[in-house]
Amino acid sequence: MAKTFCCLYQGDDQLDHFIKDSFLKDVPNLLVQIFSENEGRQLELREVLKRKFSAATILGCIPSGSKIERKVEEEIFLSFTLLDEKIFKLAYYDLETGLPNGLKFSQYLDEILNKVNPHGKKLALLMFDMDRFKNINDSLGHRAGDDILKQIAERMKKNVPAGSFLARFAGDKFTLLLTSKPSVENIGKIAHHILKEISSPLLYRGRELFITASIGASVYPCDGQDDQTLIKNADTALNESKQQGGNKLIYYSPDMKGKVLLRFEIENHLRTALQKKELFLCYQPLVDLKTGRVTGNEALLRWNHPHLGLVAPLEFIPLAEEIGVIEEIGAWVIQSACLQTKDWQRKGFGSLGVSVNVSARQFREPGFLQVVRDALKQASLEPEYLTLELTESTMLQNIDHSILTMKELQKLGVKVSIDDFGTGYSSLSYLRSLPINSLKIDKSFIRNLQTDSNGFSIVGAIISMGRGLEVEVVAEGVETQEQAELLREMSCQYAQGFFIQKPLQSSDYEKGASEGQLTRYLPLKKG
Repeated sequence: MAKTFCCLYQGDDQLDHFIKDSFLKDVPNLLVQIFSENEGRQLELREVLKRKFSAATILGCIPSGSKIERKVEEEIFLSFTLLDEKIFKLAYYDLETGLPNGLKFSQYLDEILNKVNPHGKKLALLMFDMDRFKNINDSLGHRAGDDILKQIAERMKKNVPAGSFLARFAGDKFTLLLTSKPSVENIGKIAHHILKEISSPLLYRGRELFITASIGASVYPCDGQDDQTLIKNADTALNESKQQGGNKLIYYSPDMKGKVLLRFEIENHLRTALQKKELFLCYQPLVDLKTGRVTGNEALLRWNHPHLGLVAPLEFIPLAEEIGVIEEIGAWVIQSACLQTKDWQRKGFGSLGVSVNVSARQFREPGFLQVVRDALKQASLEPEYLTLELTESTMLQNIDHSILTMKELQKLGVKVSIDDFGTGYSSLSYLRSLPINSLKIDKSFIRNLQTDSNGFSIVGAIISMGRGLEVEVVAEGVETQEQAELLREMSCQYAQGFFIQKPLQSSDYEKGASEGQLTRYLPLKKG
């Protein structure tokens, strides 16, 4: 049970007698509250009490309630509460990992800043966040996520330097305060050592998992003079690290504030972009490498904001998924692509197909199959002309659900393709179990096709794998005639890329198709 002792503050001597008579000691589970309407006097007394109770939690409070209000109109009312050990641990420690929580970390940081402030001693705050950890929770469940975070916490505990303070700040986010020799070199060494430990294989029920982390760092005093500013700036740097792909350390810099504000602005505008008709589709032709004939197009989402201008897809598409508007946008993309493709078929542009990228979140939605059915029905498009592109990671997040959904799509007559193949799991055992119709070789492999023997071998292996699995192979990111010819000689069936044609708006596409100038690629005759 908690015990509370109260008094009116009438000077330091009176306070010392009260503390002695009440047998109050400097312990971590002591909560001291200062009730006063005078914030200046609150701050003065807080400093006095901190010298007497350095381990305790000391809070300044604005009084509420008639009894207290009457007492503190001119006096300061003090409350000393000795918390039960269990209650204290619940309030200040994370039960899963045993580490201090975010509240305790903020309090500790504030105390350290008050101690070092007169001397100007440097401190470094590192904020860690596990990359794409939501995928773990979604695919394996939150209990598995908690178990994995325990393992990560243990690794971090064993690898932080002496004198530092590690906490589980919230969720899959950890904070580390470095007080000893926080030079750029030392911070880098510590951060990269911990990243290496985190990225080592983890085991969960006999299954090997690979996890990486992003780190944001802020340094006292240049990046903030108080605990909240340092935490906020480290978090800003952390977000920058994640946007750069994660698994790296990024230091805070003032220009990041502009990026944060821009992201906030983009997020607000994105929520209404579809209703305001700011979103549109471009179509990039897909050619048969043997004949040079255009067989279909990839529908690519674009956003033209009246003030921001053209916003890069890599900036707004992940954000749309994060803020929960990707389902609505994704449904519109499928519907619009089907309508446009049917319109071109009626205009005599050939038996064109269309491929559409599907996000992980959209694919997992219970109503996703119905969205596809409705789009095909509204456009009167035969299902065989629609291909849905999924990344390997999307397919494997919940493999049983993915296989079931993919089979249902194929029952409708819709084709399924693996996008950016080679950048994910690329496991033959997984591929054999996935009901797919085609796979797209990632452009990073095509880029080095002629200059890197390893790149050439990888592309050749993927094409052979596709042949063995009896699926079509598409090369994306083709930028030269030489690449296209080499791919044709390697028996790759289809290709797309800027050499063949850049993504075109509907009007430009129709003009090119009508004039016979839709693609620059013409297969060279042998001999």
